[in-house]
Amino acid sequence: MRYVALDFETANSDRSSVCAMGIAVIEGQVITRRTSWLIRPPELYFDSYNISIHGITEEDVADKPEFHEYWDEFKQYFEEGDLVAHSASFDLSVLRKVLDRYEIPYPQLNYFCTRVIAKRIWPNLINYGLATLSEFLEIKFQHHDAEEDAVACAKVALHALRKVGVRSLEELTHEIDISKGRLYPGGYEHCGVKPKYMRPSEIMPATDKFDLSHPFFGKSVVFTGTLRSMVRGEAMQKVVDCGGRCANSMSKNVNYLVMGDQDFSKLKDGKQGTKHKKAEALIADGADLELVPEAEFLELLVS
Repeated sequence: MRYVALDFETANSDRSSVCAMGIAVIEGQVITRRTSWLIRPPELYFDSYNISIHGITEEDVADKPEFHEYWDEFKQYFEEGDLVAHSASFDLSVLRKVLDRYEIPYPQLNYFCTRVIAKRIWPNLINYGLATLSEFLEIKFQHHDAEEDAVACAKVALHALRKVGVRSLEELTHEIDISKGRLYPGGYEHCGVKPKYMRPSEIMPATDKFDLSHPFFGKSVVFTGTLRSMVRGEAMQKVVDCGGRCANSMSKNVNYLVMGDQDFSKLKDGKQGTKHKKAEALIADGADLELVPEAEFLELLVS
């Protein structure tokens, strides 16, 4: 088992403005390496709010390399083990944004979130910030120092493994019913609590005010394949909030079949799933039905 606990600090609200990165490598049940780097962000601008959190200033990083200049050194931590972070949605967002900024392809890895894990294992804490958890678990650290935060995150992960009695975070996700995240060339998947299955007919709109001209208003939508941008339940909710309705199976009343990008790409190879085959048959019979790739679905949502 090898995991890399990761923490980023940013110079301002731009997620690509990385000014520090800390890591702690976990091998077996031991932290075998810990270190951090100061990094010059793409634009040398530090917001006073960010400085108040981590104490890093423009002067501290003015002569430091930028992220892409460190990449030959950094990539071993992203290519040779899975990641774990506290509030991983932030740190993985930062990683994606800075890789995008420098046009560096995403590495292939799994990642885990100690905040999500902790909420499952130690319920009823007043909150699940790293400081609160560290106090609860008697972990001493200096908060908002990238290396210290990474080490504290690693220790929370090790506490969680011991608490549940498993040897890997992969096993842990199965024991406490959460999902790992994934990063891969071209995309990513969130980690988190596995959503409770809900029938499309049970999804209620969050509003009673609809735009009657919206493409999904009064329309029936079916999904197939895996979406990259959100889980299917969230996508269904967005359709319903536009005044549409969702179904699980194809029929002559369906207006849109939304296809995950990977599923849509199979069209080029002539590969078709059951819903896709049914949709083409319905279209041939004159049904008011469109096949919509995920990217187009996202555009339609904001129409």
